[in-house]
Amino acid sequence: MGTLVENVSWATGVRYFEDGAVLTGGPNCPDNLPLQDLTNRTAWLKQQVETRQGDLAAHTGAADPHPQYMTAPEVETRIGALINGSPGALDTLAELAAALGNDSSFAATMTNALAGKAALAGASFTGPVQGSTPAQFDNSTKMATMAALRRELGSYAGIKPEAATRVMTASDVGLLHGVTAGGITLTLPDKAGLPDGASITFKATVANSYFTIASVDGITISSGNAPTSINVDVGEDATVTLFGAGWVLTGGTVLRRLPSFGASFASNGWQKLPSGLIIQWGNLLNGASNPTSATFPIAFPNSCLRVFPVGGQITISQQAYVVLNTTSLSGFTFSAFYSASGVAPGTPSAGGVSCSYFAIGM
Repeated sequence: MGTLVENVSWATGVRYFEDGAVLTGGPNCPDNLPLQDLTNRTAWLKQQVETRQGDLAAHTGAADPHPQYMTAPEVETRIGALINGSPGALDTLAELAAALGNDSSFAATMTNALAGKAALAGASFTGPVQGSTPAQFDNSTKMATMAALRRELGSYAGIKPEAATRVMTASDVGLLHGVTAGGITLTLPDKAGLPDGASITFKATVANSYFTIASVDGITISSGNAPTSINVDVGEDATVTLFGAGWVLTGGTVLRRLPSFGASFASNGWQKLPSGLIIQWGNLLNGASNPTSATFPIAFPNSCLRVFPVGGQITISQQAYVVLNTTSLSGFTFSAFYSASGVAPGTPSAGGVSCSYFAIGM
Protein backbone atom coordinates (compact mmCIF):
# COMPACT_ATOMS: atom_id res chain seq x y z
CA MET A 1 0.00 0.00 0.00
CA GLY A 2 1.35 3.41 -0.91
CA THR A 3 0.91 6.93 0.57
CA LEU A 4 -1.04 9.65 -1.16
CA VAL A 5 0.59 13.04 -1.70
CA GLU A 6 -1.09 15.76 0.37
CA ASN A 7 -1.92 18.79 -1.71
CA VAL A 8 -3.14 21.94 0.07
CA SER A 9 -6.32 22.53 -1.87
CA TRP A 10 -10.06 22.56 -1.44
CA ALA A 11 -11.74 20.93 -4.42
CA THR A 12 -15.40 21.56 -4.91
CA GLY A 13 -17.36 18.42 -4.25
CA VAL A 14 -16.18 15.03 -3.06
CA ARG A 15 -16.18 12.25 -5.60
CA TYR A 16 -17.39 8.71 -4.95
CA PHE A 17 -17.47 5.30 -6.62
CA GLU A 18 -20.39 4.65 -8.89
CA ASP A 19 -22.28 1.42 -8.84
CA GLY A 20 -20.44 -1.35 -10.68
CA ALA A 21 -17.14 0.60 -10.75
CA VAL A 22 -13.97 -1.49 -11.32
CA LEU A 23 -11.29 -0.56 -8.77
CA THR A 24 -7.65 -0.23 -9.82
CA GLY A 25 -4.54 0.73 -7.87
CA GLY A 26 -2.14 3.65 -8.13
CA PRO A 27 -1.97 7.10 -6.61
CA ASN A 28 -3.55 8.79 -9.55
CA CYS A 29 -6.04 6.13 -10.40
CA PRO A 30 -9.70 7.09 -10.28
CA ASP A 31 -10.16 4.68 -7.42
CA ASN A 32 -8.12 6.90 -5.10
CA LEU A 33 -9.59 10.26 -6.13
CA PRO A 34 -12.15 10.43 -3.25
CA LEU A 35 -9.41 9.74 -0.75
CA GLN A 36 -7.17 12.27 -2.45
CA ASP A 37 -9.86 14.97 -2.15
CA LEU A 38 -10.29 14.32 1.55
CA THR A 39 -6.56 14.29 2.09
CA ASN A 40 -6.19 17.62 0.32
CA ARG A 41 -8.96 19.20 2.40
CA THR A 42 -7.37 17.96 5.62
CA ALA A 43 -4.07 19.53 4.59
CA TRP A 44 -5.85 22.79 3.74
CA LEU A 45 -7.62 22.88 7.07
CA LYS A 46 -4.35 22.16 8.92
CA GLN A 47 -2.70 25.02 7.10
CA GLN A 48 -5.55 27.39 7.97
CA VAL A 49 -5.40 26.43 11.65
CA GLU A 50 -1.66 26.83 11.84
CA THR A 51 -1.82 30.16 10.03
CA ARG A 52 -4.44 31.57 12.42
CA GLN A 53 -2.85 30.08 15.55
CA GLY A 54 -0.74 33.21 16.09
CA ASP A 55 -3.75 35.48 15.66
CA LEU A 56 -5.63 33.40 18.24
CA ALA A 57 -2.78 33.69 20.75
CA ALA A 58 -2.61 37.46 20.23
CA HIS A 59 -6.40 37.70 20.57
CA THR A 60 -6.61 35.70 23.77
CA GLY A 61 -3.65 37.57 25.27
CA ALA A 62 -5.03 41.04 24.56
CA ALA A 63 -6.30 43.18 27.51
CA ASP A 64 -9.54 43.91 25.63
CA PRO A 65 -9.87 41.28 22.90
CA HIS A 66 -13.46 42.41 22.19
CA PRO A 67 -13.55 46.29 22.26
CA GLN A 68 -17.03 46.28 20.84
CA TYR A 69 -18.25 44.76 24.13
CA MET A 70 -18.12 46.39 27.67
CA THR A 71 -16.03 44.82 30.35
CA ALA A 72 -17.52 44.01 33.78
CA PRO A 73 -15.89 47.09 35.43
CA GLU A 74 -17.23 49.29 32.61
CA VAL A 75 -20.72 47.89 33.11
CA GLU A 76 -20.52 48.59 36.85
CA THR A 77 -19.29 52.14 36.18
CA ARG A 78 -22.17 52.83 33.79
CA ILE A 79 -24.74 51.44 36.25
CA GLY A 80 -23.23 53.52 39.05
CA ALA A 81 -23.50 56.66 36.90
CA LEU A 82 -27.14 55.83 36.16
CA ILE A 83 -28.02 55.33 39.84
CA ASN A 84 -25.84 58.31 40.80
CA GLY A 85 -26.00 57.68 44.56
CA SER A 86 -29.75 57.07 44.68
CA PRO A 87 -31.03 55.66 47.98
CA GLY A 88 -31.53 51.94 48.14
CA ALA A 89 -35.30 52.32 47.97
CA LEU A 90 -35.07 54.13 44.60
CA ASP A 91 -32.15 52.55 42.76
CA THR A 92 -34.16 50.30 40.43
CA LEU A 93 -36.64 51.11 37.69
CA ALA A 94 -39.33 49.16 39.51
CA GLU A 95 -38.82 51.22 42.66
CA LEU A 96 -38.89 54.47 40.67
CA ALA A 97 -42.09 53.42 38.96
CA ALA A 98 -43.68 52.57 42.29
CA ALA A 99 -42.62 55.94 43.72
CA LEU A 100 -44.40 57.65 40.81
CA GLY A 101 -47.54 55.68 41.49
CA ASN A 102 -46.98 53.53 38.41
CA ASP A 103 -48.45 56.46 36.51
CA SER A 104 -47.40 56.31 32.87
CA SER A 105 -48.75 59.88 32.51
CA PHE A 106 -47.02 61.24 35.58
CA ALA A 107 -45.87 64.43 33.85
CA ALA A 108 -49.41 65.28 32.74
CA THR A 109 -50.78 64.40 36.18
CA MET A 110 -48.35 66.78 37.89
CA THR A 111 -48.96 69.53 35.35
CA ASN A 112 -52.69 69.37 35.98
CA ALA A 113 -52.19 69.32 39.76
CA LEU A 114 -49.87 72.33 39.68
CA ALA A 115 -52.33 74.24 37.52
CA GLY A 116 -54.71 74.26 40.48
CA LYS A 117 -52.18 75.80 42.86
CA ALA A 118 -52.03 79.49 43.71
CA ALA A 119 -49.18 81.60 42.42
CA LEU A 120 -46.62 82.89 44.90
CA ALA A 121 -47.55 86.47 44.02
CA GLY A 122 -50.80 88.07 42.87
CA ALA A 123 -53.02 85.06 43.54
CA SER A 124 -56.78 85.61 43.75
CA PHE A 125 -58.90 83.22 45.79
CA THR A 126 -62.56 82.62 45.11
CA GLY A 127 -63.33 81.02 48.48
CA PRO A 128 -62.19 81.03 52.11
CA VAL A 129 -58.53 80.21 52.63
CA GLN A 130 -57.82 78.11 55.68
CA GLY A 131 -54.56 77.48 57.48
CA SER A 132 -53.08 76.48 60.79
CA THR A 133 -53.14 78.99 63.65
CA PRO A 134 -49.63 79.99 64.79
CA ALA A 135 -48.64 79.07 68.31
CA GLN A 136 -49.36 81.44 71.17
CA PHE A 137 -46.84 84.34 71.37
CA ASP A 138 -45.56 83.62 67.83
CA ASN A 139 -43.94 86.83 66.53
CA SER A 140 -42.67 85.48 63.20
CA THR A 141 -43.81 86.44 59.68
CA LYS A 142 -46.28 83.55 59.42
CA MET A 143 -49.75 84.22 58.06
CA ALA A 144 -52.29 84.87 60.82
CA THR A 145 -55.65 83.13 60.98
CA MET A 146 -58.78 84.78 62.34
CA ALA A 147 -58.28 82.82 65.54
CA ALA A 148 -54.79 84.30 65.95
CA LEU A 149 -56.07 87.82 65.24
CA ARG A 150 -58.86 87.44 67.75
CA ARG A 151 -56.36 86.31 70.35
CA GLU A 152 -53.73 88.96 69.64
CA LEU A 153 -55.83 92.08 68.98
CA GLY A 154 -57.66 92.39 72.25
CA SER A 155 -60.60 90.02 71.97
CA TYR A 156 -60.52 87.25 74.51
CA ALA A 157 -59.48 83.88 73.15
CA GLY A 158 -62.25 82.39 75.30
CA ILE A 159 -63.87 82.38 78.74
CA LYS A 160 -62.64 80.04 81.43
CA PRO A 161 -64.62 79.43 84.64
CA GLU A 162 -62.59 79.40 87.85
CA ALA A 163 -63.95 77.63 90.90
CA ALA A 164 -60.84 76.39 92.73
CA THR A 165 -57.47 77.61 93.91
CA ARG A 166 -54.73 76.84 91.41
CA VAL A 167 -51.47 78.00 89.79
CA MET A 168 -52.08 79.33 86.31
CA THR A 169 -50.04 78.50 83.18
CA ALA A 170 -49.13 80.18 79.90
CA SER A 171 -52.29 78.71 78.31
CA ASP A 172 -54.37 81.01 80.56
CA VAL A 173 -52.99 84.15 78.90
CA GLY A 174 -55.53 85.94 76.70
CA LEU A 175 -58.58 84.41 78.39
CA LEU A 176 -61.32 86.01 80.47
CA HIS A 177 -61.40 84.09 83.74
CA GLY A 178 -64.86 84.19 85.29
CA VAL A 179 -64.58 83.44 89.00
CA THR A 180 -67.61 81.55 90.26
CA ALA A 181 -66.45 80.63 93.77
CA GLY A 182 -65.51 82.86 96.67
CA GLY A 183 -62.32 82.69 98.67
CA ILE A 184 -60.12 81.06 96.03
CA THR A 185 -56.59 82.16 95.06
CA LEU A 186 -55.38 82.27 91.46
CA THR A 187 -51.59 82.49 91.24
CA LEU A 188 -50.31 84.13 88.07
CA PRO A 189 -48.13 81.98 85.76
CA ASP A 190 -44.36 82.03 85.86
CA LYS A 191 -43.17 84.94 83.74
CA ALA A 192 -40.35 82.85 82.22
CA GLY A 193 -41.15 82.18 78.56
CA LEU A 194 -43.96 84.76 78.42
CA PRO A 195 -43.57 87.87 76.23
CA ASP A 196 -44.10 91.40 77.45
CA GLY A 197 -47.73 92.35 76.95
CA ALA A 198 -49.15 88.97 77.94
CA SER A 199 -52.43 89.81 79.70
CA ILE A 200 -54.99 87.99 81.85
CA THR A 201 -58.39 89.38 82.82
CA PHE A 202 -60.42 88.31 85.84
CA LYS A 203 -64.10 88.91 86.61
CA ALA A 204 -66.11 88.06 89.70
CA THR A 205 -69.19 86.79 87.91
CA VAL A 206 -71.58 85.79 90.70
CA ALA A 207 -72.46 86.91 94.20
CA ASN A 208 -69.87 86.16 96.86
CA SER A 209 -67.23 85.41 94.21
CA TYR A 210 -64.56 87.52 95.88
CA PHE A 211 -61.11 86.07 95.28
CA THR A 212 -57.36 86.73 95.40
CA ILE A 213 -54.85 87.21 92.58
CA ALA A 214 -51.33 86.27 93.67
CA SER A 215 -47.82 86.41 92.22
CA VAL A 216 -44.51 85.41 93.73
CA ASP A 217 -42.93 88.36 91.90
CA GLY A 218 -45.51 90.85 93.15
CA ILE A 219 -48.20 92.78 91.28
CA THR A 220 -47.25 96.39 90.67
CA ILE A 221 -50.13 98.74 91.44
CA SER A 222 -48.09 101.94 91.50
CA SER A 223 -44.50 103.02 92.03
CA GLY A 224 -43.24 101.37 95.19
CA ASN A 225 -46.50 99.50 95.67
CA ALA A 226 -46.21 95.89 94.50
CA PRO A 227 -47.95 93.49 96.87
CA THR A 228 -47.70 89.75 96.29
CA SER A 229 -51.49 89.54 96.13
CA ILE A 230 -54.54 91.69 95.61
CA ASN A 231 -58.12 90.96 96.57
CA VAL A 232 -60.90 91.37 94.05
CA ASP A 233 -64.27 92.07 95.60
CA VAL A 234 -67.69 90.95 94.46
CA GLY A 235 -68.59 92.57 91.14
CA GLU A 236 -65.07 93.81 90.44
CA ASP A 237 -62.77 92.92 87.57
CA ALA A 238 -59.03 93.20 87.06
CA THR A 239 -56.53 92.94 84.20
CA VAL A 240 -52.87 92.20 84.81
CA THR A 241 -50.17 92.52 82.13
CA LEU A 242 -46.61 91.24 82.07
CA PHE A 243 -44.29 94.19 81.68
CA GLY A 244 -40.54 93.86 82.04
CA ALA A 245 -39.72 92.46 85.46
CA GLY A 246 -43.19 91.36 86.50
CA TRP A 247 -46.95 91.66 86.46
CA VAL A 248 -48.62 95.09 86.49
CA LEU A 249 -52.24 95.92 87.29
CA THR A 250 -53.30 97.68 84.06
CA GLY A 251 -57.10 97.71 84.11
CA GLY A 252 -60.35 96.92 85.83
CA THR A 253 -62.38 98.34 88.66
CA VAL A 254 -59.69 97.38 91.16
CA LEU A 255 -57.72 100.35 89.83
CA ARG A 256 -59.59 102.29 92.45
CA ARG A 257 -57.00 100.83 94.79
CA LEU A 258 -54.37 103.06 93.23
CA PRO A 259 -53.22 105.90 95.45
CA SER A 260 -54.60 108.36 92.89
CA PHE A 261 -58.05 106.83 93.52
CA GLY A 262 -57.61 106.61 97.31
CA ALA A 263 -60.49 107.56 99.57
CA SER A 264 -61.81 107.52 103.09
CA PHE A 265 -65.58 107.55 103.38
CA ALA A 266 -65.77 108.36 107.07
CA SER A 267 -67.75 111.33 108.44
CA ASN A 268 -64.49 113.25 108.19
CA GLY A 269 -63.14 111.85 104.93
CA TRP A 270 -61.52 112.47 101.58
CA GLN A 271 -61.43 111.36 97.95
CA LYS A 272 -58.44 111.55 95.60
CA LEU A 273 -58.98 111.87 91.85
CA PRO A 274 -56.55 110.87 89.05
CA SER A 275 -56.16 114.53 88.05
CA GLY A 276 -54.56 115.22 91.43
CA LEU A 277 -57.59 117.00 92.80
CA ILE A 278 -58.55 116.10 96.38
CA ILE A 279 -61.95 116.66 97.95
CA GLN A 280 -62.26 116.63 101.77
CA TRP A 281 -65.20 117.00 104.12
CA GLY A 282 -65.85 117.09 107.86
CA ASN A 283 -67.84 118.41 110.80
CA LEU A 284 -66.80 119.91 114.16
CA LEU A 285 -68.01 122.26 116.92
CA ASN A 286 -66.59 125.69 117.48
CA GLY A 287 -64.48 126.39 120.48
CA ALA A 288 -65.22 128.56 123.54
CA SER A 289 -63.91 131.61 121.71
CA ASN A 290 -63.28 132.64 118.14
CA PRO A 291 -61.43 131.64 116.02
CA THR A 292 -61.61 127.84 116.06
CA SER A 293 -58.96 125.72 114.31
CA ALA A 294 -60.01 122.78 112.12
CA THR A 295 -57.63 120.12 110.80
CA PHE A 296 -58.25 118.36 107.46
CA PRO A 297 -58.41 114.54 107.49
CA ILE A 298 -55.26 114.59 105.30
CA ALA A 299 -53.02 117.50 104.38
CA PHE A 300 -53.15 118.83 100.81
CA PRO A 301 -49.75 118.11 99.18
CA ASN A 302 -49.55 121.33 97.19
CA SER A 303 -52.35 123.83 97.76
CA CYS A 304 -55.70 124.40 99.43
CA LEU A 305 -57.92 125.91 96.75
CA ARG A 306 -61.21 126.49 98.53
CA VAL A 307 -62.91 125.81 101.89
CA PHE A 308 -66.68 126.08 102.26
CA PRO A 309 -67.79 126.13 105.95
CA VAL A 310 -71.50 126.04 106.87
CA GLY A 311 -72.84 126.79 110.37
CA GLY A 312 -75.44 124.63 112.02
CA GLN A 313 -78.50 125.77 114.03
CA ILE A 314 -77.98 125.79 117.80
CA THR A 315 -81.68 125.69 118.81
CA ILE A 316 -84.93 126.51 117.10
CA SER A 317 -84.76 130.02 118.46
CA GLN A 318 -81.07 130.55 117.86
CA GLN A 319 -79.62 130.82 114.34
CA ALA A 320 -75.86 130.35 113.86
CA TYR A 321 -73.44 130.93 111.08
CA VAL A 322 -69.65 130.62 110.60
CA VAL A 323 -67.10 132.76 108.85
CA LEU A 324 -63.89 131.44 107.27
CA ASN A 325 -60.79 133.14 108.66
CA THR A 326 -57.63 131.48 107.32
CA THR A 327 -56.61 128.39 105.30
CA SER A 328 -53.48 126.26 105.10
CA LEU A 329 -52.44 122.89 103.62
CA SER A 330 -53.40 121.12 106.82
CA GLY A 331 -56.56 122.95 107.87
CA PHE A 332 -58.41 126.24 108.40
CA THR A 333 -59.77 128.59 111.10
CA PHE A 334 -63.30 129.90 111.43
CA SER A 335 -65.38 132.06 113.70
CA ALA A 336 -68.92 131.19 114.85
CA PHE A 337 -71.75 133.69 115.50
CA TYR A 338 -75.40 133.46 116.36
CA SER A 339 -78.50 135.57 116.73
CA ALA A 340 -81.53 135.09 118.95
CA SER A 341 -84.32 137.07 120.57
CA GLY A 342 -82.80 139.79 122.69
CA VAL A 343 -79.30 139.09 121.32
CA ALA A 344 -77.63 141.38 118.82
CA PRO A 345 -76.92 139.78 115.45
CA GLY A 346 -73.28 138.72 115.03
CA THR A 347 -72.75 137.82 118.65
CA PRO A 348 -69.81 135.42 118.93
CA SER A 349 -70.83 131.97 120.02
CA ALA A 350 -69.16 130.57 123.06
CA GLY A 351 -69.42 127.03 121.75
CA GLY A 352 -72.01 124.60 120.52
CA VAL A 353 -72.11 125.78 116.90
CA SER A 354 -71.74 122.93 114.43
CA CYS A 355 -69.48 123.66 111.45
CA SER A 356 -69.77 121.39 108.41
CA TYR A 357 -67.36 121.96 105.55
CA PHE A 358 -65.90 120.65 102.38
CA ALA A 359 -62.55 121.67 100.93
CA ILE A 360 -60.91 121.36 97.53
CA GLY A 361 -57.18 121.26 96.98
CA MET A 362 -54.29 119.52 95.29
